[in-house]
Amino acid sequence: MTPLHRLLQAPEVSDQAKARLLRQLAEIDPLSLQRDIGILEARLLRKTSQDLSLKAVTEQTISL
Repeated sequence: MTPLHRLLQAPEVSDQAKARLLRQLAEIDPLSLQRDIGILEARLLRKTSQDLSLKAVTEQTISL
């Protein structure tokens, strides 16, 4: 059972909140999400690579 299904079955969650969750679920576009995740992963990888390169240059400069 998914977390969403558990929420939908929980008596503590209002009917209004359950309806909002179901509307959000209907609006999800898996292909768009996959594309966006790929874009963000690439940005993160570039950022990480830049940070590591900067760290290496800084360490070399300090050791001189």
